[in-house]
Amino acid sequence: MYWAGGMRFGWEELLSERQLDYLFVYNDDARFNHDALQHLLDNAPEPNVPVAIVGSFTDLAGKKTTYGGRRRSSAWHPLKFSHLVVPDGTVQKADTLNMNGALISRGALAKVGFLSEYFIHSNADFEYGLKLRRAGGRVLVAPRHIGECDMNASSDLSPTDAPTLRGALRMLNDPKREPVRQRLNMYREHGGIFWPVLFAVPYITIWLQPLRRRFRRSDQP
Repeated sequence: MYWAGGMRFGWEELLSERQLDYLFVYNDDARFNHDALQHLLDNAPEPNVPVAIVGSFTDLAGKKTTYGGRRRSSAWHPLKFSHLVVPDGTVQKADTLNMNGALISRGALAKVGFLSEYFIHSNADFEYGLKLRRAGGRVLVAPRHIGECDMNASSDLSPTDAPTLRGALRMLNDPKREPVRQRLNMYREHGGIFWPVLFAVPYITIWLQPLRRRFRRSDQP
């Protein structure tokens, strides 16, 4: 069921009809401080306020922040969120979040529900923060780190590194990346007025890649 599908299954089958103050979402590879949940609760508004309050994590060496609140990192691309919010002892605002450890309030669940149904694996947590803020809610970052979680050891290869067009398309449409339907919905909902162009960029790049390789070979002595 992958990450997003499994999270939705748990919500729909076990929790959606229960009266919750907060829903605590977390990843099973995170190591939490003993007071992690209490820290989130201490800094959360009352349950009827539509908010997601996210805890930040360091790597296992404790040297850098790996997951938590995210801020937009591109002036022109509305769906680039590589800037992590580093805890500074205060509650900070964020544009969206990683759900490695976060509280979602009753007010947020009433306003926008849970993860959108078109997601399979990645980006469902990013999209949740975006739709919550669009609906008038907030994404907040707790004052300090709540645990440790190393970055996932994902492949360094991108679809443009694949040796064939078929391989590039297969990699791009991998369920853990951005299958076409998922990417289409995400960009149509949150990509701004130029979403068709932004949506199409990786597909155009992949189709042009064989030509680029051919020209590169022809330039070699």
